[in-house]
Amino acid sequence: MRYGDDFVIFLNIEKQANKAKDISTKWLFDTLKLNIHIKNNVIIKAKYGLHFLGHWIYPTSNIVIDSNMANKIVRDINSRNASSYGAMYLTKRQKRQLSWLLKDI
Repeated sequence: MRYGDDFVIFLNIEKQANKAKDISTKWLFDTLKLNIHIKNNVIIKAKYGLHFLGHWIYPTSNIVIDSNMANKIVRDINSRNASSYGAMYLTKRQKRQLSWLLKDI
């Protein structure tokens, strides 16, 4: 899963995940001269959930936007970032609120 310069790789086997981590980290450095921060280069079990771009993602439930991100959207929305916020996984209530916020811009 990718959004801009953020990405997540999902694999079923830990050994494959470690190999994918090593390969992708090396490729990003060798090809693009990018270093991945150690706190963001982790392998976790999906059952614990993943916090990614202001959302909590779990394998057995809906995606949930965290309250900090919801507040940030309301506080920071403008005509330049509206399409990015609109592409996020929002509840129906949040999408309605977003459309009203955009009318005020």
